Amino acid sequence: MLLGGLYEYLGTTFGEWTYLTGEQPPLWIVPLWGIACVAMHNLADLLRWVIEKGAKAVGRKISSLPLS
Repeated sequence: MLLGGLYEYLGTTFGEWTYLTGEQPPLWIVPLWGIACVAMHNLADLLRWVIEKGAKAVGRKISSLPLS
């Protein structure tokens, strides 16, 4: 959440600054956006992995219940 908030803040701030001044954003912001994109992609992969593991574990528990 912190990373996403920082990413949105920087994007909004520099987008607004670019619009108001008509200048190009500073070049040091590009690597920060790239790092934030990669980190958010990795976080999504991690969350997907955790959800899949949890679903498999729940599925095993349900299938091992005796039917009555």
